[in-house]
Amino acid sequence: MNVLICDDEWRVTEQVSELLQKHCAENGMQVRFHLFDDPCAIKDLAGYDIAILDIDMGDFSGIDLAWRLRKEKPGIVIIFLTNFIQYAPEGFEVQAFRYLLKTNMQERLVSYFEDAVKEVVRKKQIITISVNSELIDIPVNHILYLESNLRIVIMHLIHDERTEYRFYGNMTDLSEKLEDLGFLRIQKSFLVNMEYIEQMQYEKVHLRGGIVLPSSAKSHKELKQHYLKWRGKKSMGDLLSFLYTVVDTLSLIFFLDAFAQRRWDNWKFTLGIGCLVALNFWILQVPLVFFGRDPAVKIGMILLSYTLSARALYREISSGMLLLLVCIEYLMTYCLSFGLGMAGAFICGMDGASFQTRFPLMISYGVINYSAELFLAYTFRKLMRRRRSLRTPNKLTGVKSGLYFLFPGTSFVMLVLLLYMTTGKSASEMVIAAVCGLIFAANVAVLYLLERMEKTVENQERVLALEQQLQFQAKNMEAASQLYTAQRHKVHDFQAHLNTLQDLLQNQEYDAAEQYLNSVSKEQTDRLFLVNSHHAILDALFNTKATDAIQKGIDIDFELNDLSALPFDVSDMVVLFSNLLDNAIEACEKIEGDRVIRVSAVLKQSFLFSVRNTTLPVEIKNDTIQTTKPNASLHGFGLSNIKLILNKYHADFVMDYEDGWFQFTGEIEAQVRK
Repeated sequence: MNVLICDDEWRVTEQVSELLQKHCAENGMQVRFHLFDDPCAIKDLAGYDIAILDIDMGDFSGIDLAWRLRKEKPGIVIIFLTNFIQYAPEGFEVQAFRYLLKTNMQERLVSYFEDAVKEVVRKKQIITISVNSELIDIPVNHILYLESNLRIVIMHLIHDERTEYRFYGNMTDLSEKLEDLGFLRIQKSFLVNMEYIEQMQYEKVHLRGGIVLPSSAKSHKELKQHYLKWRGKKSMGDLLSFLYTVVDTLSLIFFLDAFAQRRWDNWKFTLGIGCLVALNFWILQVPLVFFGRDPAVKIGMILLSYTLSARALYREISSGMLLLLVCIEYLMTYCLSFGLGMAGAFICGMDGASFQTRFPLMISYGVINYSAELFLAYTFRKLMRRRRSLRTPNKLTGVKSGLYFLFPGTSFVMLVLLLYMTTGKSASEMVIAAVCGLIFAANVAVLYLLERMEKTVENQERVLALEQQLQFQAKNMEAASQLYTAQRHKVHDFQAHLNTLQDLLQNQEYDAAEQYLNSVSKEQTDRLFLVNSHHAILDALFNTKATDAIQKGIDIDFELNDLSALPFDVSDMVVLFSNLLDNAIEACEKIEGDRVIRVSAVLKQSFLFSVRNTTLPVEIKNDTIQTTKPNASLHGFGLSNIKLILNKYHADFVMDYEDGWFQFTGEIEAQVRK
């Protein structure tokens, strides 16, 4: 283990070194000390496990040096020396392990150093031994057990090519270092890794590989309890980690439900959630072989997994919007967790680092934090989620992206500024918790405002849809009235023709009757009814659109059966087919070749309909065709209204373009009226 000591007063540097070297010699600790009085002279920044630094060293402060050390070796343990207590908060941003006033150095330096050594062992999961004056780092999980014979310690390994090491050491000191890492002293001469215990008997302990070691019969009960407690805590830790991952995932799902449409509402969505939980649990548990354990990389991987999983689970929302929502949700849960942690530390009267080492306190904190997270996410969804039969896909333009990311970005900056400000002023954990609470509340407020803005836009779309619906109904009423008038005229004329033919035949003027009949037949060149589905309103609509198409030189054909029992709202069917036929007629008008429309509407167990027409090439993307009309903000609602109605009836639909033909096909499950 390598320890860096740096103070601009060489006298202080030597004093610290002498105190610690004496302690290490007395306890058989294998440590190398590197002394400097000039921070600029330090070259190998990544070669140290512990750094003991003076804060005030002139132009180049201990904080600056700590930043450089932390950058080169993120896991380094830093102890700051200072003459004034007000300097202590300056080390907050570099995650200092301890702060020591120089006036208390004689009383506290050794205990702080022992804590730092334990922290290094805990972080690195290694122990350093000296074999023939050579310092060797041994991973803790490679150690099967340690055996002592007088002052000789034999370390038995399980994974390395070398099966054992012999070195001088003190079993009591080794036990104190390793007990927090899962080691148990089963007898005065044996210290075993509990990870490899297979069975504990009254006077024996069975280890992996068939090794049997003697244990203290007198302390069997205490040893057994200690082992079961460790095993239970390990299992509890894994279980809690998994449960916390489940809660985080459910909170994200509840949050996204307020803004996006689920891709499935069945077992597929549940399976997707299960895969997301497994992926996030893997990210938290499996060592990041290629990236190390950098928190920034870990957070990045979590956000990436959240976004990719959300992309698979939700539809009708852009990837940019999903990324924004995932970042906001992660920021809010982070602030909630951090704020509650600082509040808990304040209530318990300890600093954050000490609070995290207390297992019972962390259990209580976890229950409170994740219960609050799940409750807030569920309540937010319940308040903000509205059942929409259609949502216009959320698409982020450059300007929208800047506006939407502005506040979350500002929140991150505020969090950084908060940490920075605490380095210059004394701030209690309660103050930090209160500020985090404000940031959390501000994000909630912005999300509420965004939702209100969406509601306004949606209301505008609904108003336009209703206006279009009224226009269609007015047109169809007018068309029905015209057909009725035309029918009355035809009936009146038909009766006059019959009377004339009857008179001619009674007078036996057969030639005149034949000429008159031919004349009447030539005049009847148009068909009054092109369509007859036994549904008066739809017949009026179809005949009106057919007449319009024929007048524009479009060949239109209908394939219908009896639609008189159609169980759906008439106004919905009018809007549906009016938009489909208008779009088809408009598309045919733009081409020079064959203009053809084929309409099919068949009612059986379900209502299956399709409109197929010739057209210029079109691009279908995300079930949407971009409007080509000049004022796009006031148009493009035809297809939206079609989808609105189909979603209302939980219908399936598909659009397709191939070889100059566009086809829209839909199917609505129907219970036919008797």
